[in-house]
Amino acid sequence: MANISANWNANGQRFNTASDVYYTAVKNAVTVYKGSLLESVSGENTITFAANTASASFMGVAGEQLAGDGTTRASHYVNGDFEFLASGTTPTVGIEVYAGANPKTVQLDTSTGPKVGKVVRVLSTGNVIISIDGYANV
Repeated sequence: MANISANWNANGQRFNTASDVYYTAVKNAVTVYKGSLLESVSGENTITFAANTASASFMGVAGEQLAGDGTTRASHYVNGDFEFLASGTTPTVGIEVYAGANPKTVQLDTSTGPKVGKVVRVLSTGNVIISIDGYANV
């Protein structure tokens, strides 16, 4: 892992820049929470929280909490490193991870949900930092 510098926090997580942020409408009657994994809603131009669903398209990590009305847009990061709870086998640096059943959890040992990133640091058995660079479909 690179040395911690002004662009990294104490856990080795990169800080994001404005070019890493997109804005997309949130599905009506859905609340997305800051730090949650997001996916597109089939047939709509909206996003919702990610689930372990095969047909989903990963859209990034929510930058804010927002109650959706189908038109109000929420910020979401499409690049960067983020800390998540990990579910499944023992985490290893370099493995690809998938959206879990909870939008703040990544799945280590299944390919049911959309790929959301790659493990760049293991903090503990149930806690990892992933890079989402190149995984968001925007």
